[in-house]
Amino acid sequence: MVPPNQPLLLYCQSGMRSKTAAQILRKNGCQDLAHLQGGLGGWNGKLIRK
Repeated sequence: MVPPNQPLLLYCQSGMRSKTAAQILRKNGCQDLAHLQGGLGGWNGKLIRK
């Protein structure tokens, strides 16, 4: 379950699925959303895996 009152960052490889997921979540009450435009493939920053 996604907590509707928590900020949420969505990401995927290309950015398309995360954008679609953000639209669906917004329609269902989640408002504090962001998605990584261009996805991980477009990210130039450092990736840290834990």
